[in-house]
Amino acid sequence: HGAEAAPTDNVAEFMLEAIGAGSSPRIGERDWADIWDESPELERAKKAIAEMREERKSMAQHANPDLEKEYASPIHHQIRIVVRRMFRAFWRTPNYLFTRLFSHFAVAFVSGLTYLNLDTSRSSLQYTVFVIFQVTVLPALIIAQVEVMFHIKRALFFREASSKMYSPMTFATAIVAAEMPYSILCAVVFFVCLYFMPGLDATPSRAGYQFFMVLITEVFAVTMG
Repeated sequence: HGAEAAPTDNVAEFMLEAIGAGSSPRIGERDWADIWDESPELERAKKAIAEMREERKSMAQHANPDLEKEYASPIHHQIRIVVRRMFRAFWRTPNYLFTRLFSHFAVAFVSGLTYLNLDTSRSSLQYTVFVIFQVTVLPALIIAQVEVMFHIKRALFFREASSKMYSPMTFATAIVAAEMPYSILCAVVFFVCLYFMPGLDATPSRAGYQFFMVLITEVFAVTMG
């Protein structure tokens, strides 16, 4: 069609010059898009695409279901790998874990000192209610800390989501599992300071029930945050 590149020409630059995309005018009298629309090469390209589509349809009918899954590895393998990685990531973030532990200790210790060694009087009964009420402070305290870490980990998940290495359910399972050991430790520290410093009933059934409530509140705040 009148456009021939010299042996020394850069093919990419020559193509742009031939269609008039550069500073020089277009080579030839007709627009190159019109020439392509009427060319036999376009017909061959359309035919090749149609053949590829038909071949893909026939392959899909006899394809291995394992190869058609959204994620290459099974869910149990994803959870095992991602949970291990999440535990390691949390272990390498001591500032976050220490802050959670210290805030639990500080609130419980100050509350324990405030209501130290309560007796069985009527006023002490009211103070005991105040002590138990301090457990309701936990969700606001925990969510403010957990939410920041969750956003950081979620940003990493969004970055890796296009690779289809693991599912959102795997990510949620991993981050909750990684939070649990530290949540239990924080619940123990909070309970010991808040419950025993005021001298509340140390009967195993009563103390155990109170610890269970603290632990449930801790887990609830972590999962909600």
